[in-house]
Amino acid sequence: MTKQREVILRIIQSSGQHLTAEQIFLAAKQELPSLAIGTVYNNLNALCADGTITRVQISRQPDHFDRAPIERLHHHMVCDRCGRIEDLKLDDLQSYLQKHCDAKISSVELTVHCTCDECHRRQQTP
Repeated sequence: MTKQREVILRIIQSSGQHLTAEQIFLAAKQELPSLAIGTVYNNLNALCADGTITRVQISRQPDHFDRAPIERLHHHMVCDRCGRIEDLKLDDLQSYLQKHCDAKISSVELTVHCTCDECHRRQQTP
């Protein structure tokens, strides 16, 4: 594994958030000043392709990257106000859907849109 890929993976794995490529680039640039944004995208694509990380695609937002490998897939909840992404665990969703569909389900990606507690509290405060 290249030094660039190691740094990118470490940033993703140590973050408690779902980072965008730009956020990963800015963090990696602190350690690797000559790093190019294209190198970050190439490494993110490779890490996604080999199942080390997963790409979280949300309508009208840049892709985010999740430290969870593909075999530990989970769903996401997105605040429509602030854009915060949180993990959502619904372990039996795929088996439930499989029982009720005529087709073989290979995977399920679910994004729940909401207003997070923090944004809801701000909205209620006069």
